[in-house]
Amino acid sequence: MTTSKLAILESGYASIRQIERPAERRLALQDLQKQMQEKWKVDVSAKDLAHLSAQLMDKENENETTRMEK
Repeated sequence: MTTSKLAILESGYASIRQIERPAERRLALQDLQKQMQEKWKVDVSAKDLAHLSAQLMDKENENETTRMEK
């Protein structure tokens, strides 16, 4: 169950991270939260979604740093 929730979040975030304007990213995150609640019945608060997104971004930056060091 948790793995599928993570997959949903990661796929949504993959699209959102490519948006350059911060306001658009915020709106897209709100849309993702709404879709997760309505379509997939995944209840996640805006605060939790922001934290999860930040963790995904940190992981992405960590992976990029590792690739650059090689």
